[in-house]
Amino acid sequence: MYKIFIDTNIFLDFYRYNSNDNILEIEKEFKKYKNYFINTQQSYDEFYRNRERTINEFIETLKKQIIPIYNGNFLSSLSGFNEYVESVKMANCKIDNMVKKSKECY
Repeated sequence: MYKIFIDTNIFLDFYRYNSNDNILEIEKEFKKYKNYFINTQQSYDEFYRNRERTINEFIETLKKQIIPIYNGNFLSSLSGFNEYVESVKMANCKIDNMVKKSKECY
């Protein structure tokens, strides 16, 4: 019977940003073949040693998406300015919520 060993970095990639990955699809495959996976204590240790750092790197990337609100005289005089401010506030709030949820992972 075949066994599958997956490098620790593959698991750490779940915490990194990659627009090409669909984690739900990958999770289905993992569950489907879970009886074939093997791992070592060294891999477990490496994963847990690097997991928090990897999540923190992702959080920093997420924080960079926070949008400053520009409210200079010219911009504030345009129609739609109030909607712009509310949209930016809402987006920033949602990003902040994702940061908080990400921090709960460690």
